[in-house]
Amino acid sequence: MKRILLVGEDFALLATRTALLAKMGASVTCCSSLELRTHVGSARFDLVILCHTLEDSVRCSLAGDVRRRWPNARILQVLTRFDSAAEDYCPAPAGVNAYVPATEPGQFVSLTMQLLEGQP
Repeated sequence: MKRILLVGEDFALLATRTALLAKMGASVTCCSSLELRTHVGSARFDLVILCHTLEDSVRCSLAGDVRRRWPNARILQVLTRFDSAAEDYCPAPAGVNAYVPATEPGQFVSLTMQLLEGQP
């Protein structure tokens, strides 16, 4: 079973996304940014999803932390807005594999499935 770590600050939203991801057959663990940095170090995850409820600078910093901690994990960053000039993109060194707008649940599911299968 694929393991997903869902990181965000809005626990109602995390519960909704967890239910959606669990229906896809994944094992989902939720945590806040603080919990990620302090409590989740020993587990292994196939995909880490950084939600748009995290502040931009925190989300980018966490992406780097995730890449160092789990080098083979895929990282999906959920963005508040999604365009070529978006300020909330993490820089390339953070190792984010894909970006999805928060307003597109269908694209969120599709990208999640692709990333769990090792794409893109």
